Amino acid sequence: MFENEINIYHHIGQSMFNALPEEWDSAYFYLMMLSEKRDCVYEQGYFINGVSCNFSTNKIDGEYEDAKCADAFFSLYKLMKKDESDIPWNKARFELKPDGSFDMKFKYDEDFAWFQDLDLGKKQESDLFDALLDSGVDNIINSWEGLPEDFDRYWLK
Repeated sequence: MFENEINIYHHIGQSMFNALPEEWDSAYFYLMMLSEKRDCVYEQGYFINGVSCNFSTNKIDGEYEDAKCADAFFSLYKLMKKDESDIPWNKARFELKPDGSFDMKFKYDEDFAWFQDLDLGKKQESDLFDALLDSGVDNIINSWEGLPEDFDRYWLK
């Protein structure tokens, strides 16, 4: 379905345009890859007059329609992967302006990778996991910015 990076960028951008309201100042599609088996979580939003709003590329005129944006991100990941052991990124962010210009950002967030690699069964029974949830650190890890470099990663000590 997706032949190259240009085709993928066009698909994501057009899907966003199709789902956005008539007026907006900027929009983004943020994807967090949970595994290479096509598991992901994503967030879509736009700004208008400084106010943040949500939207979905899978909802056009109130009707559900799979825009296949997650598929596009996974295809891009495969294109960028140099070999079987390579992990080019685990977070990607497509930022779009009303004039059609865009910026595509990628990052490999080690804290996010560590958090996702925790065994779910152990997570639910772990005092560490409870502490991370109670402190809100999980929300910071899952954000595009992630944890600041100077953050005390007490769980790694």
